Amino acid sequence: MQMVWIHLCPPKVYGANCLQRKSFHVVLRAPAFYGRVSFRIFWDANKQYPGNLKMAYLLMFVTLLHLITLAMLFIATMEKSWWVWDGMENSDLWYNCRFDNSTETWLCSSTKETDWLQAVQVLMVLSVVFSSVSFLVFLGQLFTMSKGGLFYFTGLCQVFAALTAFSAALIYTLHNKEILPDSKQLTSGHFGYCFILAWLCVPLLLCSGIIYIHLRKKE
Repeated sequence: MQMVWIHLCPPKVYGANCLQRKSFHVVLRAPAFYGRVSFRIFWDANKQYPGNLKMAYLLMFVTLLHLITLAMLFIATMEKSWWVWDGMENSDLWYNCRFDNSTETWLCSSTKETDWLQAVQVLMVLSVVFSSVSFLVFLGQLFTMSKGGLFYFTGLCQVFAALTAFSAALIYTLHNKEILPDSKQLTSGHFGYCFILAWLCVPLLLCSGIIYIHLRKKE
């Protein structure tokens, strides 16, 4: 019986070089008789494109993390739930809203702007802008940056977005008495989900910023 040996190796590894590679071999024994010929296939599975595969997974992770954080930032900035009173009234960065039982609709009026509220508004908007610019720059660098380049600017934008979101959430925490309407009692209300989202964005933005700074482009 004639025996044919077929070696499947990574690209650019041929002949004796394939046999000399010290690696874990996955052996697929698939005897298939056709006349008097039997085939055994030996596959060298040692690190086929390990760098590119790792880079692809890392890019998918950091892109997904960036988009999720950006969506959370946008919701925290625009939605109406920074402070809630019994589920019937709430206040955000832009409006004070009350639920009308007779019409079953929310009736909203513009918030009374104070210096602290304006500071929170500006910082949250800046955080969204920094994170959006960071994502656009990241996409541009993927196609224009040379091999081995680092995403410094993208990472710094994410860090600035984290710092501005942290400042906004901290100001709202410390000065909510000055920000909220004078007629409302703070003891009867609590922080809303948008306030919590703003705090959650801070470590996520810092994490993605650090990843970007240490991320090196590979072909």
